[in-house]
Amino acid sequence: PACSQAPLSPSVLQGDSAQEGSWPWKGQPARECGGSLINSDWVLTAAEIHLMNEFHRLSVCYVYLGRQTQLGSNPHEVSRGVRMIIIYPYTSYIFYDNIALLKLSSPVNFTDYIQPICLDDVNSSFLNCTSCWVTGWANMTDNLALSGNKTLQQVQLPIIENTDCMNQTNAIYNFKLVTETMIYTG
Repeated sequence: PACSQAPLSPSVLQGDSAQEGSWPWKGQPARECGGSLINSDWVLTAAEIHLMNEFHRLSVCYVYLGRQTQLGSNPHEVSRGVRMIIIYPYTSYIFYDNIALLKLSSPVNFTDYIQPICLDDVNSSFLNCTSCWVTGWANMTDNLALSGNKTLQQVQLPIIENTDCMNQTNAIYNFKLVTETMIYTG
């Protein structure tokens, strides 16, 4: 397939454990980082991944796909080594352009639990109050990330207009924390 559509359960509304196979493009290239499978050979992730110890030597880097939990059995999980990392030039202390590509050591076969994500066109716009989904293994409480959750989590959030977000955050931090190229949720 060209890309996957998440078979979401309508009963999950906010901040809950994801059902197995709900996010078939979700990858975990490091303990504290997520990624998205964009085709059988590449994973899109955060550029800050190069700061993590395990990504200083490619020979010990792995990406896990089809993973539901960080503990116990993952019957649909496959792992691949990382052959190459391409890091987009970014400003690390404020995370501008915080993206990287990971070339897998060998292609993955697509299954019901491992599929590439659909990427929007460069001219796509994300309208204010449109819903989006955020996934990861972090625990969230009162908007603060706590120690990692062991089961993949999902939450549905509204997209917030960039100008509103830029005005609020830039005034608080006294520098341009949010840019036009970012998508802000809340």
